Amino acid sequence: MPLEIQGLEKNTQSQPADGAKFMDFVKGFVGDVNDIQLNSGKMIDAFAAGEVTDVHQVMVASQEAGLALDLLLEVRNRTMEAFQEIMRMQV
Repeated sequence: MPLEIQGLEKNTQSQPADGAKFMDFVKGFVGDVNDIQLNSGKMIDAFAAGEVTDVHQVMVASQEAGLALDLLLEVRNRTMEAFQEIMRMQV
C-alpha cells in the first residue's frame, strides 16, 4: 500500500506544473544565449576573413554575447542560492 500524505494531491490537470514552466523558460533562455554566442563567433570570423568591414557591428555582437552570458550566469547563481536557502529551511 503506497504511503499517502494528507493534503497533497496529484496534479492531474493538463497544464504543466510551475516547475515545468520554469524549466521551459530556462531551456529557451539557454538556447537564446547559445544563438547569440554563435552569432558573435560568426561575426568575428567574418571580420577576420575581411567579409565585414564595420568593426562596430562586431564589437556590438561581442558585447551582446558577453552580457547575455553574464546574465545567464547570474540567473544560475541566484537560482542556486535560492535552492540552497530552501534546503536550509527547517520543516
